[in-house]
Amino acid sequence: IALRSLASGEVLARSKPIEGQVRSISIDNDGEHVAITRSGYLGAIMLERHGESLLPQAMLALANDIVSIAFDTEGDIALGTVTTGLAIMAKEDRDYDSEPTPLTGHIGAVHAVAFSRDSRLLASAGGDQTVRVWGVEEHTPVSVLRGHDSPADRVLLAGRLPIVISASGDTIKVWETRPGLATVA
Repeated sequence: IALRSLASGEVLARSKPIEGQVRSISIDNDGEHVAITRSGYLGAIMLERHGESLLPQAMLALANDIVSIAFDTEGDIALGTVTTGLAIMAKEDRDYDSEPTPLTGHIGAVHAVAFSRDSRLLASAGGDQTVRVWGVEEHTPVSVLRGHDSPADRVLLAGRLPIVISASGDTIKVWETRPGLATVA
Protein backbone atom coordinates (compact mmCIF):
# COMPACT_ATOMS: atom_id res chain seq x y z
CA ILE A 1 0.00 0.00 0.00
CA ALA A 2 1.33 3.42 -0.92
CA LEU A 3 0.08 6.74 0.47
CA ARG A 4 0.58 9.32 -2.31
CA SER A 5 0.32 13.09 -2.56
CA LEU A 6 -2.69 14.10 -4.65
CA ALA A 7 -0.85 17.14 -5.97
CA SER A 8 2.39 15.49 -7.11
CA GLY A 9 1.73 11.75 -7.03
CA GLU A 10 4.84 11.40 -4.84
CA VAL A 11 4.84 8.41 -2.47
CA LEU A 12 4.60 9.81 1.08
CA ALA A 13 4.57 6.46 2.89
CA ARG A 14 4.54 2.77 1.98
CA SER A 15 3.55 -0.39 3.86
CA LYS A 16 4.56 -4.01 3.56
CA PRO A 17 2.28 -6.11 1.32
CA ILE A 18 -1.17 -6.94 2.72
CA GLU A 19 -2.29 -10.51 2.02
CA GLY A 20 -5.85 -11.22 0.94
CA GLN A 21 -8.37 -9.18 -1.02
CA VAL A 22 -8.82 -5.67 0.41
CA ARG A 23 -12.51 -5.07 1.13
CA SER A 24 -12.43 -1.58 2.56
CA ILE A 25 -9.90 1.14 3.31
CA SER A 26 -10.20 4.41 5.20
CA ILE A 27 -7.82 7.18 6.27
CA ASP A 28 -8.25 9.52 9.21
CA ASN A 29 -8.51 13.30 8.87
CA ASP A 30 -4.87 13.87 9.76
CA GLY A 31 -3.56 11.35 7.24
CA GLU A 32 -1.70 9.55 10.00
CA HIS A 33 -3.77 6.34 10.31
CA VAL A 34 -5.06 3.99 7.64
CA ALA A 35 -7.51 1.19 8.41
CA ILE A 36 -7.78 -1.79 6.08
CA THR A 37 -10.14 -4.74 6.08
CA ARG A 38 -9.44 -7.81 4.02
CA SER A 39 -11.28 -11.00 3.18
CA GLY A 40 -10.70 -13.98 5.42
CA TYR A 41 -9.43 -11.80 8.28
CA LEU A 42 -11.43 -11.32 11.43
CA GLY A 43 -10.71 -7.68 12.07
CA ALA A 44 -8.96 -4.64 10.65
CA ILE A 45 -5.32 -3.72 10.27
CA MET A 46 -4.45 -0.25 11.55
CA LEU A 47 -1.41 1.37 9.98
CA GLU A 48 0.23 4.47 11.43
CA ARG A 49 2.38 6.81 9.36
CA HIS A 50 6.01 7.07 10.51
CA GLY A 51 7.92 9.25 8.07
CA GLU A 52 8.01 7.36 4.80
CA SER A 53 6.53 4.11 6.15
CA LEU A 54 3.06 2.95 7.11
CA LEU A 55 3.67 0.60 10.04
CA PRO A 56 1.15 -1.75 11.66
CA GLN A 57 -0.08 -0.06 14.83
CA ALA A 58 -2.54 -2.68 15.96
CA MET A 59 -4.92 -5.33 14.80
CA LEU A 60 -8.56 -4.91 15.68
CA ALA A 61 -9.92 -8.43 16.03
CA LEU A 62 -13.60 -9.23 16.26
CA ALA A 63 -15.61 -12.42 16.27
CA ASN A 64 -16.53 -11.97 12.61
CA ASP A 65 -15.34 -10.51 9.32
CA ILE A 66 -15.26 -6.72 9.03
CA VAL A 67 -16.54 -5.79 5.58
CA SER A 68 -16.49 -1.98 5.74
CA ILE A 69 -14.72 0.63 7.80
CA ALA A 70 -14.73 4.45 8.04
CA PHE A 71 -13.13 7.14 10.21
CA ASP A 72 -15.03 10.21 11.36
CA THR A 73 -13.40 13.64 11.82
CA GLU A 74 -12.53 12.85 15.46
CA GLY A 75 -10.85 9.52 14.71
CA ASP A 76 -13.74 7.31 15.80
CA ILE A 77 -14.31 4.25 13.60
CA ALA A 78 -17.48 2.71 12.19
CA LEU A 79 -17.33 -1.00 11.41
CA GLY A 80 -19.69 -2.94 9.18
CA THR A 81 -19.49 -6.69 9.76
CA VAL A 82 -20.72 -9.89 8.14
CA THR A 83 -22.81 -11.26 10.99
CA THR A 84 -23.33 -8.71 13.76
CA GLY A 85 -24.08 -5.67 11.63
CA LEU A 86 -22.83 -2.24 12.65
CA ALA A 87 -20.64 -0.95 15.47
CA ILE A 88 -18.76 2.21 16.45
CA MET A 89 -15.45 2.34 18.29
CA ALA A 90 -14.51 5.66 19.87
CA LYS A 91 -10.95 6.90 19.34
CA GLU A 92 -10.23 6.73 23.07
CA ASP A 93 -11.35 3.07 23.10
CA ARG A 94 -8.99 2.06 20.31
CA ASP A 95 -6.77 0.16 22.72
CA TYR A 96 -8.03 -2.86 20.77
CA ASP A 97 -9.04 -4.69 23.92
CA SER A 98 -12.35 -2.81 24.00
CA GLU A 99 -15.45 -4.08 22.28
CA PRO A 100 -17.05 -1.65 19.82
CA THR A 101 -20.52 -0.30 20.63
CA PRO A 102 -23.10 -2.15 18.51
CA LEU A 103 -25.82 -0.24 16.65
CA THR A 104 -28.76 -2.59 16.26
CA GLY A 105 -31.18 -2.44 13.38
CA HIS A 106 -29.72 -4.16 10.34
CA ILE A 107 -30.43 -7.85 9.90
CA GLY A 108 -27.15 -9.50 8.88
CA ALA A 109 -24.21 -7.94 7.10
CA VAL A 110 -23.45 -4.23 6.76
CA HIS A 111 -21.68 -3.77 3.42
CA ALA A 112 -20.72 -0.07 3.62
CA VAL A 113 -20.47 2.74 6.16
CA ALA A 114 -19.92 6.50 5.79
CA PHE A 115 -19.85 9.42 8.21
CA SER A 116 -21.26 12.86 7.44
CA ARG A 117 -18.77 15.68 7.04
CA ASP A 118 -19.51 16.94 10.56
CA SER A 119 -19.43 13.39 12.04
CA ARG A 120 -22.89 13.78 13.59
CA LEU A 121 -24.47 11.20 11.26
CA LEU A 122 -23.46 7.75 10.09
CA ALA A 123 -25.00 5.97 7.11
CA SER A 124 -24.93 2.20 6.68
CA ALA A 125 -25.86 -0.01 3.71
CA GLY A 126 -27.08 -3.47 4.61
CA GLY A 127 -27.62 -6.90 3.21
CA ASP A 128 -31.20 -6.53 4.46
CA GLN A 129 -31.81 -4.12 1.53
CA THR A 130 -32.02 -1.09 3.81
CA VAL A 131 -29.94 2.03 4.24
CA ARG A 132 -29.93 3.45 7.75
CA VAL A 133 -28.88 6.87 8.98
CA TRP A 134 -27.77 7.03 12.62
CA GLY A 135 -27.23 9.80 15.15
CA VAL A 136 -23.65 9.10 16.18
CA GLU A 137 -23.78 10.53 19.72
CA GLU A 138 -27.12 8.92 20.56
CA HIS A 139 -26.38 5.62 18.72
CA THR A 140 -29.95 5.69 17.44
CA PRO A 141 -31.46 5.49 13.95
CA VAL A 142 -32.59 8.78 12.40
CA SER A 143 -33.95 7.27 9.17
CA VAL A 144 -34.53 3.79 7.74
CA LEU A 145 -34.53 3.96 3.97
CA ARG A 146 -36.28 1.07 2.20
CA GLY A 147 -36.59 0.58 -1.53
CA HIS A 148 -33.66 -1.50 -2.75
CA ASP A 149 -34.54 -4.85 -4.38
CA SER A 150 -31.21 -6.44 -3.46
CA PRO A 151 -28.58 -5.90 -0.73
CA ALA A 152 -27.42 -2.28 -0.42
CA ASP A 153 -23.70 -2.29 -1.29
CA ARG A 154 -22.52 1.33 -1.07
CA VAL A 155 -23.52 4.49 0.73
CA LEU A 156 -22.44 8.15 0.85
CA LEU A 157 -23.63 11.18 2.80
CA ALA A 158 -23.62 14.25 0.55
CA GLY A 159 -21.69 17.07 2.19
CA ARG A 160 -23.88 19.62 3.98
CA LEU A 161 -27.10 18.53 2.30
CA PRO A 162 -29.55 16.10 3.92
CA ILE A 163 -28.87 13.69 1.03
CA VAL A 164 -27.88 10.02 1.15
CA ILE A 165 -26.77 8.21 -2.00
CA SER A 166 -26.89 4.41 -2.01
CA ALA A 167 -26.21 1.66 -4.52
CA SER A 168 -27.55 -1.84 -4.89
CA GLY A 169 -26.54 -3.96 -7.86
CA ASP A 170 -27.09 -1.72 -10.89
CA THR A 171 -29.37 0.74 -9.06
CA ILE A 172 -28.39 4.05 -7.46
CA LYS A 173 -30.85 5.87 -5.20
CA VAL A 174 -30.69 9.45 -3.96
CA TRP A 175 -32.57 10.01 -0.70
CA GLU A 176 -33.55 13.27 1.00
CA THR A 177 -33.37 12.63 4.73
CA ARG A 178 -34.62 15.58 6.73
CA PRO A 179 -36.18 14.50 10.04
CA GLY A 180 -39.50 12.77 9.40
CA LEU A 181 -38.85 12.62 5.66
CA ALA A 182 -37.35 9.80 3.61
CA THR A 183 -37.98 10.25 -0.09
CA VAL A 184 -36.25 8.62 -3.01
CA ALA A 185 -35.41 10.22 -6.35
